Amino acid sequence: MGDPRQDLHQGVFTFGIPLSLGGWIAMGIGVLMLIIAVPTFLLAGTLVDAPPPGEVPLVADPGGEQPDDSPTVLREGRQGAEGHWVRTTAKTTETYAEITCTTNEDGEESWSLYVLNQRSEFLLPNGDMLVLTNPSAPHGYPTPGCQDYTVQANEDVQLLVFVNHESGEEEVLGVGVRDERAQRPLGRMTAFTTSFGTLAIACLVLMGSTSPPGAGMLKKLQRAHDPHPRLHQDAEGLRYAVAPEWSGDQHDWVFDPPGVEAWNRTMPYAADNPEALLPEHPNNLGKLHLATFTMYSVWGLGFVAAVSMLGIYSD
Repeated sequence: MGDPRQDLHQGVFTFGIPLSLGGWIAMGIGVLMLIIAVPTFLLAGTLVDAPPPGEVPLVADPGGEQPDDSPTVLREGRQGAEGHWVRTTAKTTETYAEITCTTNEDGEESWSLYVLNQRSEFLLPNGDMLVLTNPSAPHGYPTPGCQDYTVQANEDVQLLVFVNHESGEEEVLGVGVRDERAQRPLGRMTAFTTSFGTLAIACLVLMGSTSPPGAGMLKKLQRAHDPHPRLHQDAEGLRYAVAPEWSGDQHDWVFDPPGVEAWNRTMPYAADNPEALLPEHPNNLGKLHLATFTMYSVWGLGFVAAVSMLGIYSD
């Protein structure tokens, strides 16, 4: 096995790999959650932060004067273009969307909406046109039983619009058809809190899967001293036992018999040196110096940071 003292100094950093299959599985789950959390965080930076549609004033002309109850905000919550949110009513200018319903084996309904034109136009009451530039924008639509239907031309719709104060652009970011309220897009803050929550759980799982400093060394030493015949001294005399399965008094000494290199072949019956340790006596190999940092430390810092950011973005 070599000099055991080489394992006593672990340096500044050691990874701390899992010591069991369960630990590896937990680490895999944690890494998978990290893979989900990081893209979600990056995606959050591109999302808008729309208010609930019920809090957005309904106007006839989005390009008119800014309503008093529609305050100036930033499009992405804490950054992005400056503007305000309004709702307005309009009419479709062509066959707009197909809405389909499917039923699974348990009888549960699943609805989906498909916008037919990637740049659908809506006619405002004043004759102006608004264009839907994102066909994946959230839609509110009725679900009358499980029946497919089509949103035809000249049907009323409600639009959630962001009016950019710098460019004057009126951006349609939510639609409601057939008397349904316009839906708002996934919020920036919602995506941020989701990513930080996932990150916190991932770090917690990874902390649990990471072995503490020194655990690997101890397991290595245990493997090097698998059960093998040992000498045991009790009232019946000196005899062999197999440790650690010895069933006698647990306070008895169970130790490795000295090897042939310890034999005094010249004077086999000579007394032992009174100032020397017996060959089977434990030897002090040095002081154990554990690593200053492990991946447990890294995941712990990540957990604290994620929880802190979760608190900030939840305000």
